[in-house]
Order: sequence, then structure tokens, then C-alpha cells
Amino acid sequence: MSAIPAAELKVLSERARAPLRRYFERRIRGRGNADAEDLVQEVFLRLARADDGQTIENIDGYVCRIAANLARDYVRRIATHRNEMFFDVNGILRGDDFSPERILLGRDTVRQMFSLLDELPEQTKTIFLLYHAEVMPQCEIARKLQIPVSTIQKHMCRANKHLCYRLEMRVES
Repeated sequence: MSAIPAAELKVLSERARAPLRRYFERRIRGRGNADAEDLVQEVFLRLARADDGQTIENIDGYVCRIAANLARDYVRRIATHRNEMFFDVNGILRGDDFSPERILLGRDTVRQMFSLLDELPEQTKTIFLLYHAEVMPQCEIARKLQIPVSTIQKHMCRANKHLCYRLEMRVES
């Protein structure tokens, strides 16, 4: 049995469905409305499954926390899938299939990545390149640029989101 009565859950669904959908659509741009609707459904499914022993004092805050967790998990899942799809680092390092076609495709991908990096603010681009090209740890980048590690992480997140979003747009074109 749910901690939230069915009638209250229905009223909450009617009130919160549209704002939740907009929230998810903003967070998962370019992925389609079906995924946003699935995430909204998952919010209410989790609410319906809430344990009877659980006391929910602020239902709106609880709904927001569920939604934020679902959005974060969704973005992680997509990012992991994209990394598997676009970057076969092990194959490159082993030297599998260095055909002329693959070399040209690799060069094109590198040009594309640098073009996408140029769309970022200069500091974000610098941090991304120090981390990935120079293989510099985030704490060392923070020390070098004299900014907090949390700021480094925010710039990395911004760069990764931008690259994933733009690469996805080019793949779907």
C-alpha cells in the first residue's frame, strides 16, 4: 500500500504532470517527448510505490527530488551510451584496422571535436583540453587556474553536455 492515498496521488498528478514534463524536456533536449513522458510516469510510479512507513511532510519537495534524481540518472545513462557509441578507445589503442578510410574518419572526427570545442567559452575549452589532452587531474587544473575544483567540475560538465548534445545532433542529421 502506498504512503500517499490514491485520491491525493490523482490530484497531485493533475497538478504536477505538466510542470514535470516541461522540467524533463528542458533537461533532455533533443531526446524526444516520449522520454520526457516516460520520466513523468516514473515519478508517479515511484510515488505510488512509496512505503507506508514513510512520512512525506513536503510532497512537492519530494516530487522535485524524485524528478531531479531521475533526470540525473537519465543523463548519465545517455552519456554512458554515447561514450560507448562514439569512442572506442581500446580499439584505437590496439591498432585494429588502420585502413585509409578509418584514418580519414578519425581525422574528420578530431576536426569536428575541435570545431565543437570552439563553440564553448574560452575557460571551459581550456579546462576540457587540460583535462583530456594534457591528462591533468582536476585538482591540478584548479590549482593552476586558481579556481575551486567544483568550478572545474562545472566547466567539465558543461563541455561534456555540449559535446554530447552537438554530436548527437550531427549523428541524427
